[in-house]
Amino acid sequence: MAISLAGFIILGFVFGNELSLVFSLILLGSILGFLYFNFPPAKIFMGDSGAYFLGFVLVVLTAYYSRAYDALGFAGTIFIFGTPLFDGVFTNVRRLFNGKSILLGGRDHFYDYLFKKSNSQVKTDLISYCFQAISVLIGVTILVLANKYIIK
Repeated sequence: MAISLAGFIILGFVFGNELSLVFSLILLGSILGFLYFNFPPAKIFMGDSGAYFLGFVLVVLTAYYSRAYDALGFAGTIFIFGTPLFDGVFTNVRRLFNGKSILLGGRDHFYDYLFKKSNSQVKTDLISYCFQAISVLIGVTILVLANKYIIK
């Protein structure tokens, strides 16, 4: 989420959108404050309400930068949403194909597979952060180039 907000901060700065920029900066500051205490070994944990709120904010920012009937803009914002979206979609598809309920929790997410391979929470987090940073960089690049060269 923090890495996605960094992407929205870049977009707010590039496009001159003060509302998105300030809102993203405020949320990024609060998330970094949370991550200080949540990085392994975690001292606090986020509940469902906090996760749902942050997901909602990310969707609102994503919708804000999407344009109707603009495939590149949609693709760019989907990449900024990034790893959490891809993980949720692929986990639910995998569960459906295996005949499992998508409503039940499980240990079949992307980070669970990474943890099984690395046996280190810190390595798993850093690999996930790198995947998300690459995804956000691709999304920001798509949106900036599409706005500069393609969409008039």
